[in-house]
Amino acid sequence: MPFQIADDSPGLRKRDFEKARVINNVRVCSELSPVLLIMNAVLIAVDLTVYRALWSSHPAYVRLFFSHVIVSLLILLWLALANSLKSDGRMLTARGFYYAYTLIILAWGVFLGINDIFMSGQISAFIICVFGISAIPFLSPAEAAVIYLASIAAFDAGLVIFVGNRVVLASHLVNTAITGVIAFIISEMRYKSYLCDYVGRSALTESKTETEKAYKRLKESNLRLRKEIKERRIAEERIRHLVYYDSLTGVYNRKKIMEELNALVCDGEAKFAVLFIDLDKFKQINDKYGHEIGDKVLKASALRLKRAVGQEDMVSRIGGDEFIVILGILKDSGYAEKTAAAIVQELGESVTIGERRISVGASLGMSFFPADGKDADTLVNKADTAMYEVKKRGGCGYLIYSNSMKESTA
Repeated sequence: MPFQIADDSPGLRKRDFEKARVINNVRVCSELSPVLLIMNAVLIAVDLTVYRALWSSHPAYVRLFFSHVIVSLLILLWLALANSLKSDGRMLTARGFYYAYTLIILAWGVFLGINDIFMSGQISAFIICVFGISAIPFLSPAEAAVIYLASIAAFDAGLVIFVGNRVVLASHLVNTAITGVIAFIISEMRYKSYLCDYVGRSALTESKTETEKAYKRLKESNLRLRKEIKERRIAEERIRHLVYYDSLTGVYNRKKIMEELNALVCDGEAKFAVLFIDLDKFKQINDKYGHEIGDKVLKASALRLKRAVGQEDMVSRIGGDEFIVILGILKDSGYAEKTAAAIVQELGESVTIGERRISVGASLGMSFFPADGKDADTLVNKADTAMYEVKKRGGCGYLIYSNSMKESTA
C-alpha cells in the first residue's frame, strides 16, 4: 500500500505536503540549470572545435550541435520564466512548471540517444538522462510513470524507425524497459524518503510551534501574575496606610501609635517619653474660618511637629486637634524638655493660609517610662493630665507630669 498523507490528517494536510514538494522541485531544477548550462557550453565548444571538421561527412554531429544549442536556450527560457514569477511575488506551485523542465531534459535525452545510434550504435545518452531525472527531483509515483512512459515510448518509436536489425532493436528495447523500471523505483524511493523527511520536519515544526505558544502563554501568565502581585502590594500598602495613618495629615493615627507604645513598653529596656499635645485656639479657628481652613491648620501643625522632633521619634494625630509624640531615644536627661520646648515654639508661630496669618499655639504634657507608668494607657493618661494642667495655666507651654497634678486633678 502506498505511503500517503490523508487529507484529514491533523496538523499535516496533503495539500501542504504537495505544495512544499512542488516548490522544492522547482528550486532543485533552478539549482541544476547552471550546471547543465555550463555542461552544454563545454559540449558546444567541443562541437565547434573537435567535431566541426566532421559536419560535412557526418550530419549526426550537426544535429548534436543544434541539440546542445536548443536545450541551452530552453533552459535559459525556463530560468527567465522562473525569475519572472519570483519577482512578481508569486509562488511557483504549478506542477507543470517542473514537468516542463523534466520533459525538456528527457526530450533532449531521447534525441541524443537516437542520434547516438547513428554515431556509435549506443543509447547511453538517453539512459543517462532518465537516471539523472530520477535522481534529482522528487517525483510522485504517478508523475514518474507518466514522464518515463512518455519518454520511453518516444525513444522506442525512434528505435523502431531507425534500427533495422531486429536483434539489436530487441536488445535496445529491453535495455530501455529495464532503465524505465529502475528509474521508476528510484523515483518512488526518493519520494517516500522526502515524504518521511517532511513528516518529521512538520512534526518538529509543530512541536516547536506548540512549545513557543506554551512559552508565550507562560510568559503572559507570568506578566499577569507580576501585575497582580504588584497590584496586591499596592492594595495592601493602601490598606495599611488607611489602617495606620491619619488620612488628613499623613502622620500615624491612634491605632498605630498605641501599637508602637505597647511594643516599647513590652520591650521594657529603653527609657522613652510620651508627649500629649493639644492645639490652642483651634475651636475658635474652626468657628471663625470654617473646617476647610481648620484642616489646613492641622496639616501645617503635623508638618511642624515632624520638623521639631528627631528622625527616630514618632508623630501621630489621635483625633481632633490632639497629637501624641513618642520620643523613642532619650539621648540625655534634657533631650525631652528641649524637644518639648521646640514643639511649643514651632506651633506657637503663625500659620499662613492663603492671605491669612493664623496664630495657633499648643499645650503639651509629658510623661516618662518607666517612672510615670509601665503600660501605654497610664503613660498617655498622665501626659494628658499634664497637658490639661498647661491649659489651666493659659496654654502655650509644656509641663512634665507630677503626682501633685494627679492629686489636684482628683
